[in-house]
Amino acid sequence: MRIALFCFCLLFLSGCEVYHNAMQPDVVAEKHIQSTRKGEILNGLQTEAVFLVTYLNEAYPKQFDKEAEYFFVDIYITSDSLELDKRGLMNPLYSIRLDGIEPISIRRLNRDDVAHYGFVNISPWGGYFLVTFPTQQQKNKQPLTLTLFKKGLKESNLIFDVTKNNTLKSLRGL
Repeated sequence: MRIALFCFCLLFLSGCEVYHNAMQPDVVAEKHIQSTRKGEILNGLQTEAVFLVTYLNEAYPKQFDKEAEYFFVDIYITSDSLELDKRGLMNPLYSIRLDGIEPISIRRLNRDDVAHYGFVNISPWGGYFLVTFPTQQQKNKQPLTLTLFKKGLKESNLIFDVTKNNTLKSLRGL
């Protein structure tokens, strides 16, 4: 009887610890989500493009230095080019700017690249790009505005407020 009671207590206590650990927030995933914005380009009621943009300098400060502004862009364009080298952000009908400035580089990423960086919340149907801009935040400490354009349609603006201290506080112990 004592052995059964001991085993029950042991299982109960270890089960609580597993549950407690499973309920702890994933700080990296939270930081990624806080640094991500979603936008769309519409043509009337029709969606032309859907994109998720993560400001990597904010989400992953150790991997992305302050020498440039880095963004991960996951974009799906409904009527994209049939040519692979002209899909997504390489589509000549689309352009991207950060505070009105063109990117230094746009590099297409494949799924292995995305997995290597450990990005979370990517769409299975989108095109993935690493977009690099000249450093902006040291100049004016204003919110960054990333704009995606499609020729002939209204642009979509995403605001990344770098003026706030967005440091995540761990929820452990609550």
